[in-house]
Amino acid sequence: MKIENRESNGNPLPAIHDKETEMNYSVEKQIPKKHALEQELSSLLNRYSAESVSGTPDFILAGYILGTLKAYNEAVSKRAEWRGEFTDFDPREKAI
Repeated sequence: MKIENRESNGNPLPAIHDKETEMNYSVEKQIPKKHALEQELSSLLNRYSAESVSGTPDFILAGYILGTLKAYNEAVSKRAEWRGEFTDFDPREKAI
């Protein structure tokens, strides 16, 4: 499936040939937003010393939590697609 679209500034997006490539491109476009959330989450974990129990650095835990959230959103989307349902979100746009 070939999808062509335009960015908000009017520039064309690259041709995308499958859902996985489309999802990866969308996530890459959100790197600044993801980076900010990851930094804040890391700071929050550190503030409450949540990382001290496992001895895992807070930035690694923050990345793990965000990865888990992304995987969950993708699973919900795939489940809805399998059931023929509509979801109110697009994990490619809202996944972190």
